[in-house]
Amino acid sequence: MFTVVQLGQLFQRKADSLNSLGVALLILTGIDPQILWNVGFQLSASATAGIIAYGKRSPFTTQNEALKKNPLWKFLENHVWSAIWITLVATASTAPFLIWSFHSLSPISIVGNIFVVPLVSLGMQAGIFALLIPIPIVASIFCQAAGFLFRLSAFFVGRISAISMASVTVGPFPPWILLLFGILVISVGAWKRNAVARATVLCILLTFGMFCIGSEVQSKLKPSWKVAVLDIGQGDCIFVQSPQGNAYLVDVGVNTGKRNVANDKIIPFLQESGIRKLKGIIVTHPDLDHFSGATVLMREFPVENLWVQECSRITEKPEWLAVLNVAKERNIPIQDLRRGMLFLEKSHQNLNKLTSWEMRILHPDPYHCGETNSESITIRISGVGGSILLTGDLTKEGEREILSTDIPLKTDILKLGHHGSKTSSSREFLEAVAPDVAIASNGRHNKFHHPHKQVVERLDSLKIPLWNTSQKGTVQVDFDESGYRITSAL
Repeated sequence: MFTVVQLGQLFQRKADSLNSLGVALLILTGIDPQILWNVGFQLSASATAGIIAYGKRSPFTTQNEALKKNPLWKFLENHVWSAIWITLVATASTAPFLIWSFHSLSPISIVGNIFVVPLVSLGMQAGIFALLIPIPIVASIFCQAAGFLFRLSAFFVGRISAISMASVTVGPFPPWILLLFGILVISVGAWKRNAVARATVLCILLTFGMFCIGSEVQSKLKPSWKVAVLDIGQGDCIFVQSPQGNAYLVDVGVNTGKRNVANDKIIPFLQESGIRKLKGIIVTHPDLDHFSGATVLMREFPVENLWVQECSRITEKPEWLAVLNVAKERNIPIQDLRRGMLFLEKSHQNLNKLTSWEMRILHPDPYHCGETNSESITIRISGVGGSILLTGDLTKEGEREILSTDIPLKTDILKLGHHGSKTSSSREFLEAVAPDVAIASNGRHNKFHHPHKQVVERLDSLKIPLWNTSQKGTVQVDFDESGYRITSAL
């Protein structure tokens, strides 16, 4: 854009900001047409267009002469109100792309940009001077200044983004809704002077209202729920969403190297699924491959409850104690789960039939602390369309304990205990559960060789098909009045 403006002045043509942007975008897409699908390009182009179109229409600009001369008002107008307005404009113009690519928006950016925008603006100016000045020593000073300003802005961004409300889930929405939103942003600017723009805005708002009402009615008349065994490597992370939209995580995965599974896999999945908050996290037992992402997740995503097994409270692992401490810092209630507890929802499947959805705790037995894996929280979830049994790292010893009770175990889908280890999934247990399908959660080429050959052969002999996350990716089961459907995504 800078180059286009300078060329215009060279040929004595008055520069227009939107035209300059258009020419710059045409040149960039001419050089590389694939750049159209680059998210950074989409955000930069839409934000710049929005700022050019609306930046000078700030409602904070006053016509009061006394205020214009007031030093405090001048400071606020130049450094606070302008930053807030530019942020609102940029957020609105980039919103369709942000929602499509990330399913989230950042409400805290309105405050954060008060600090960040001036630093980035100064850094950009220092960078331009560094490019234009032919004296290397002087240019290097401007380069260093730009680097310092950008690092300082990155520091502020890092601190701000650590706040749990830094990113709020929005959507996902179908493409036509996002396209209408983009047209709405464009049309609002011509509201006062153009009748067609006013009619367009009203029609779009009416369409949005009908879409929201229709979605709500659909969910009430045709209740459904789902369970997804996430592909997070050699660990467990299972997403559960009830018919009423309550979302739960059973275990929170395992970290790999310096990457945290919460940021890398879990939060993007939740946002992709349109989840704005978690009703709770259930940690089946305090092993690293089942809770590693919990600290980051509780800091960066709204969580209402943390449920654990009673015996985990006496576990002295530093990483586990850190999870409990973060829950306390965030005022997240920590509660014990034990056999007999029940999470129950009632909903109308149609106008004359009442259905229920329940998440029942089958294990462990209260007031008994044995081997950690054997005491894994075991959950049976049932509702319209079918049922699923989640077993954590339950071993054969734990299975025998459950089999010794009169708890009904017949279930449609079984998540294998301990990633399909030979220490779990006994024939007696498999026969009692009699699942149509089994799911194993493990990493590709894992050093434990899970699922174990003996377990695979046992499943084959019982004619139980196996879905393995290391081969299939994330395995999702959708339940509704017609039954259940299993899909996978690498």
